[in-house]
Amino acid sequence: MVCKILCILLFLIVLALAMRLFSLRRGLLLIRRDLKEINDEGISLRHLTAESPDTHLQELAGEINRYIDASFAKSRMESMREQEILAEITNISHDLRTPLTSISGYLELIGEEELSPEQKENLDVVQRRTAYLNQ
Repeated sequence: MVCKILCILLFLIVLALAMRLFSLRRGLLLIRRDLKEINDEGISLRHLTAESPDTHLQELAGEINRYIDASFAKSRMESMREQEILAEITNISHDLRTPLTSISGYLELIGEEELSPEQKENLDVVQRRTAYLNQ
């Protein structure tokens, strides 16, 4: 009689453990599926769903969601910084071209005057360098 009770108790324990294992496995599969979809889509505002009664899996999904949020914020900040740098380069380029255009005009005027061969050579060097800077 005691043996039957022990067998039934052992069977119930194994059954409970099997159900727990199945629940954990299902929760992990759902998290993996969601993570794969997020990875395939690229960084997005989508979050993992932890449809599991297990608090550890819910905490794991929460940590991964915080990581996704931080990665998205970092990516957005890097993109904004890149746009700022491009705007700065555009402004600097414009600020350099304006005086270079004036310099080029004055160099053309000087080139129309009577110059010695050495002065013409020097003028040619300055004009080439100005044209290079303008590019």
